[in-house]
Amino acid sequence: MNSREKSLIIVTVLLIIILAGKSLFFDEVRNLTEEEQQFKNFVEYSVSEEYDGMLQQYHLINYRVFNIFVANDQQKTIITYKDPQTGQEINNTLNVRYTARVRGYILGILPYKQFSVTAKVVEE
Repeated sequence: MNSREKSLIIVTVLLIIILAGKSLFFDEVRNLTEEEQQFKNFVEYSVSEEYDGMLQQYHLINYRVFNIFVANDQQKTIITYKDPQTGQEINNTLNVRYTARVRGYILGILPYKQFSVTAKVVEE
């Protein structure tokens, strides 16, 4: 191998390491309010129920919530999920309508899919 090929291999390996670090340490949403945390639990529960396939069971594919934002502060939403600590089913009404951005990863580091999740609006 010549020096150019060696340098391209080194750059490729470094970029893969940077992508893995970003995916593992920086893509998960943090510092959430109590209501946002409840919505995140709802999203994680909904995604695990919807995308429960063989690849996810063997942990080859996983999903992480990387962004939560207020979609509409005039609408209230209903969320239903199982509490991760107790396993109890929780029904709750949130004061605003949140939207979560979810990203799917192959082997936990390679992003391959991105989508949004929101909850039902309370009919008044």
